[in-house]
Amino acid sequence: MKKVLMMVIGLSMLATSASAFGPMAYGGLYSDEARTVIEYMGTMSYVDVKLWINPSDNGVSVMQYKLDIEGAATVFATATKNPDMGFSSGDLWQGDGIQISCPCQPDWFWSENLNFFVMNDAPSYIVLLPHGLYGLCEVGGCDALKTLEPLNPINKFGLNTLGIVPNETSTWGAIKSLINE
Repeated sequence: MKKVLMMVIGLSMLATSASAFGPMAYGGLYSDEARTVIEYMGTMSYVDVKLWINPSDNGVSVMQYKLDIEGAATVFATATKNPDMGFSSGDLWQGDGIQISCPCQPDWFWSENLNFFVMNDAPSYIVLLPHGLYGLCEVGGCDALKTLEPLNPINKFGLNTLGIVPNETSTWGAIKSLINE
């Protein structure tokens, strides 16, 4: 009986991990269109990093967030907004952050292309942060009210260090220990 229960739990975990993110919106920093590269190693050269957003089931039509660099990297950075995005206000790096409106986005899209010239080899991270004025990193859905919900960071993009993808607190071992009790 335990084996059958373990198999059912395992298969349900696989089924949920293969599906889209569903009820939550996520944002991640990647240097490739396939959204797999989360670090850059090098100096005195350019790297492009895009902020990709995976909408929740509600889609995305507005966003507010800020980006920053954690660490001692010396970079020259420029940001280019996706041409499909609409009105924006604020500054991505300076001050409180940026607010962007866009046509309804039901699937993965990028909002900003960041071009960095990395001038030293200090290990650092590019991170998605809450908007300074509102204290939240969030998106608004495609409904008439543009209902706000959290924009959950997926990763920290590494400059001259490995990128970080946080781990969930539930593990297979934790699930097995619940069954064995």
